[in-house]
Amino acid sequence: MKKILIVLILTTTAIAQERLLVSPDDEVIPLHQGESAFEVFRQRLLKPSSTVVCSDQLIFPPPCPPWSICLPPNNNIFGAFHKDVMAMRFTAPATGTIDTLYWLMFNIGALDSVVVIRLFESNIYKGQGPGYPPYHPPCVPWGYYLNSSDLDQWIAPFRDEATDTNWISTYTPSTVQSFDPFGEELWGGGGFPVRALPNSVKVLPMDVLGYKPTVQRSEEFFITMKVNSPPYHPDPKDSRTEWSAHGLKVTPNDYYYPSRVWKFYEHDRGPSNCNGFPLDSLRRGWYARGGSTLDSLDVFVWDWWYSMTLIGNTPPNFLSVDKLNNTLSTDEREIRAEIEDCNVANPESAGVASAILYYTINGVTKDSGGISMTNIGGNLWSGFIPATSAGSIITYYIQAQDLNGESTTSGVFSYQVVTLRNEYFYADTVKTCVPKNISGSGTLIPPSQFFLPSSAGSRAEAGDDGTAGPFEIGGPMEFNGNTVRYAWIGVNGAITLTASATDTQHLNSDGYFNEFWTIPGGEQHNIPKNFIAAYWADHTLVQDSPFVHCGRILYGNGGDTCQFIVEWDSIGAHSPYGIICEETTFRIILNRCDGTIEFQYDNVGTIGLDSSALVGIEADSSGPRPGGWIFINKNGYPLETRLRNNWCIKFYPVIATAAPDGWNLVSVPVIPPNGNYSCSFLFPSAESRCFGYDSEAGYILADTLSIGRGYWIKFSGGQFGGIPGTPVYDLCISLQNKWNLIGSISKPIPVDSVTFTDATMSSADFFGYSGGYFAATTIQPAQAYWVKV
Repeated sequence: MKKILIVLILTTTAIAQERLLVSPDDEVIPLHQGESAFEVFRQRLLKPSSTVVCSDQLIFPPPCPPWSICLPPNNNIFGAFHKDVMAMRFTAPATGTIDTLYWLMFNIGALDSVVVIRLFESNIYKGQGPGYPPYHPPCVPWGYYLNSSDLDQWIAPFRDEATDTNWISTYTPSTVQSFDPFGEELWGGGGFPVRALPNSVKVLPMDVLGYKPTVQRSEEFFITMKVNSPPYHPDPKDSRTEWSAHGLKVTPNDYYYPSRVWKFYEHDRGPSNCNGFPLDSLRRGWYARGGSTLDSLDVFVWDWWYSMTLIGNTPPNFLSVDKLNNTLSTDEREIRAEIEDCNVANPESAGVASAILYYTINGVTKDSGGISMTNIGGNLWSGFIPATSAGSIITYYIQAQDLNGESTTSGVFSYQVVTLRNEYFYADTVKTCVPKNISGSGTLIPPSQFFLPSSAGSRAEAGDDGTAGPFEIGGPMEFNGNTVRYAWIGVNGAITLTASATDTQHLNSDGYFNEFWTIPGGEQHNIPKNFIAAYWADHTLVQDSPFVHCGRILYGNGGDTCQFIVEWDSIGAHSPYGIICEETTFRIILNRCDGTIEFQYDNVGTIGLDSSALVGIEADSSGPRPGGWIFINKNGYPLETRLRNNWCIKFYPVIATAAPDGWNLVSVPVIPPNGNYSCSFLFPSAESRCFGYDSEAGYILADTLSIGRGYWIKFSGGQFGGIPGTPVYDLCISLQNKWNLIGSISKPIPVDSVTFTDATMSSADFFGYSGGYFAATTIQPAQAYWVKV
């Protein structure tokens, strides 16, 4: 009996000591008995790869030393100066005590290398705070306290540090008042000092103060870290103290919304990439930071983790969720998730009861009740997103519920069904590649001509991140409704086009600039207008420290006055061993005469830039046809369009067409790519085949079309698309006696401008069709018209 009692006691103790590791992404990771939270933390976040930097040394291959930082290259660095405070809000996944904090640091500029840690109850929660009426979503100014002892700016971040405990709201408009984000202190004793090392992982046991903070399930709480400083330090330009962070996409239903990350600015601060705020616009006090883009659903989280010991039930935990990549396939796609559930108090009642897959297509919710996923064994659940049309952007997440009714939601993921043809461009990815190398004839751009914007961060270098220009492209060129004359050339594999030489543009791929544009999938990046990216990645021409010079960037016409060619010849890239030269050679070819753009790849390199690049074209969002994206590849997907050696992509401009439901009169206003005049290629979404007209034979089936002729075709539902090819700006059409069905050219022409070669005829009436006949005053591109002679 004594032995049985001992066993029961030990078992009960083991259950009571159930522990979790909680990530900044709200991932709850159960820890097995005896498992090290620190080791799981390192494995989950500090994953060595072929492109990591560990501490002050470049280390490859793994493992990474336990004292160093080994981060994937997509992580960000957030900095703060003296007396600034970083803060992040968490929601407790269960009732328990917080054991340990873990976080990552880079440069340490704080006095004595000290940051001051505190934990607070949160006055911000779902339904109250930025993003909920009456408050705007982040980024928003919030407020501060007054502190007459602070000789810098006379302000304080926390109530107990203030000499005047009346909250000062800085929210705009001033008719709405903000409130203190922080409630009662949970831990810190007014602030616990921690000495940090540069480029290090920091671990802080909570029992260092003799107690551990207790949190209740779903309780909101803040962790804050303040930069230590002398009592008086008026210069805000001291060396930064830096933390690791990363971005993610959320929905208004997530607890991430409103903003989880906050920052207290001791001084008026700028520049900053706080949800598109203008440079130098941030003022002192607390800010609900949000993310670095114009979209309030793009958020940042600091890479802060904590472990906790449980004393209650927890909702299901997502061990993994399939993150689908961009694809060319329109078929249904399976999503699998590994979901685990535990209940410390009643282990026998643990288990996942259901998993529901929710998704949107182009921002529109589909299957509002969600799609029930199927358990296919163990912790694995499966669900399917239905077949989706090309060009669609799909966003999805999963909600899981346990047997006790507790639920949790996964992260939000997005992918695009990529189309190589839209109403703006057509991309031919299978054409024969004929390299147009200008390494021997082009004009060299000296490294000294590359420049940075005033908003560039201290880490940016012109030869590594800069832009050169403007360069005349040889004459005017039509680009998606704009007439452009000048090119701006970036080190990082892209160009922009402008009408004016004074319209300065900046190109960069590593996140130091503050010009944000949306790309397919909802992501936002530093993209200027008329953006043409052949290989937008972190290339290197010149690095100043240590000095490395790799390859050349040239421009020229290759002996063809219609062309403007930019060539990145043997430029370098960052690697675990430092800068590697002769890594990539590629070029962009603009053809002013036919409006085409070609990307050519001689060598895409060997260290992974091809799997992290952005490839595509975007037009000026303020131009005649705003937001014209043709998106080819991002981060190596779709696999079919991942960059490869000796490959070319040719982009043809598209004549936009709009056709109502039913029968339409259409024509071919261009010379199609590869001479493909087939009806099915030119009008792929049509419900019927094409029918032409002959004055003697009447209506005839036309599978192969020709320029100058008109055709009947039927669409199911209204259509908006485009016909790709080389524009045609003048055309002579042979006419038959009596009625003719004629085509159009690539630009609108008034009927009064149409001339007849028959001397006996000077004009005629033209009739178009749109659900009924009408007398046309203008011949529109891609339309067809009846005319009698």
